[in-house]
Amino acid sequence: MNFNSTIKAFKILLMYGKVFLFLFLALVFTHLSEAQEHYFSDDSKFSTNVSDLIVDDLLKVLPGDRVIGDKDAPITMIEYASFSCYHCALFHINILPIIEKEYIKTGKVLFIFRSFPLDYKSLKASMLGHCYNNTADYFAFNKAVFSLTDFWNNKSSSLTALENIARVSNISKEKFDQCINDSHVLNIIINQTLLATEKLKITGTPVFFINGKRHEGIHNLKYFTTLFDNMIK
Repeated sequence: MNFNSTIKAFKILLMYGKVFLFLFLALVFTHLSEAQEHYFSDDSKFSTNVSDLIVDDLLKVLPGDRVIGDKDAPITMIEYASFSCYHCALFHINILPIIEKEYIKTGKVLFIFRSFPLDYKSLKASMLGHCYNNTADYFAFNKAVFSLTDFWNNKSSSLTALENIARVSNISKEKFDQCINDSHVLNIIINQTLLATEKLKITGTPVFFINGKRHEGIHNLKYFTTLFDNMIK
């Protein structure tokens, strides 16, 4: 069963209880562990000192960025997304896996993900994401959250869903509570969000920058593949 089929099966099984949620999340982390070689992040620590950054800096790999692909790829694709954004979830579930297979793993595209929380739930998810130091684990977390958008966006179950994701990836309840209440991480996220708002004029998600050019909103796969193919010619 491929990953997208697993997601569909999960939506059917969800009604049967937490055990299926746990099994599904375990499958997500196992699935993504198969391709760790093309995941990396800058070894520098995330920094709250962003006052010196200019627009051109934001269109390149920044210290602490979560990145998939070859640093020397001819195309750099940056996504600003909120974990509670439905259109962002559609991109991550339906489009990014194909881009990853055909363009990222083949060295054509470098993909950078930057969280841009739009509400309390996405802020907590973004804070939890900072607890995943290994970039492959981070993207497994990323995919799990976006795959469960309908479920975890429910106000009464959002933190429970995040806690289950953390538990499957061996983050204890104590560590989970620390992660989602870390004031230092909160300040980093606030500063990064303000920087994107002030310098790049981002007010909603998803927003993509592909070799510096802005692309807003939801687009289908053909939109991106046509764009990439024309840039590679």
